[in-house]
Amino acid sequence: MPRAYSEAGMSLIEVVVLFVAVGFFVIAAAPLFSRFLQVRTSVDYTLWATVLAQDIMERIRGKSFEELKAKVNAEGWKLNNSDFRRFLYGDDPLPSTLPPEAEEMSRVIIRWEDNNPNGDTLVVEIEIKWQELLRISREMQERTYRVATRVYEKGIQTLRKGGT
Repeated sequence: MPRAYSEAGMSLIEVVVLFVAVGFFVIAAAPLFSRFLQVRTSVDYTLWATVLAQDIMERIRGKSFEELKAKVNAEGWKLNNSDFRRFLYGDDPLPSTLPPEAEEMSRVIIRWEDNNPNGDTLVVEIEIKWQELLRISREMQERTYRVATRVYEKGIQTLRKGGT
């Protein structure tokens, strides 16, 4: 008596065709994964630069006008400058995972505000820089995140009330 064959499984040809189809999909989707990783890295660096700039700005807010006045430097203080880092952070490390070159390229500028006859206003500019790989040309590009604020000698509340 002949045996009845079950059609419950897949033949070897069907398995090979399935693997070829999956292989084509993976090859076609690989550039998308690469692009996703590049965008993710770019977003991460921008986020870390934002967090670092915010942290520096908060530490600047904690300093007195006299302390900041002593640090006026139109060229800017590099983040890897040990004296300035100690001024802001003491012995604590920078709260950042930016690439190592970011500390050398980034700076904090403390300068007198232009067009201020009283000389009672400082401008603090924070400039965080890093190198990033361009998505299309595959070349390194310098990226920058900047933020600035004014620091008043008599404080913002006194100026709002119209005091001298």
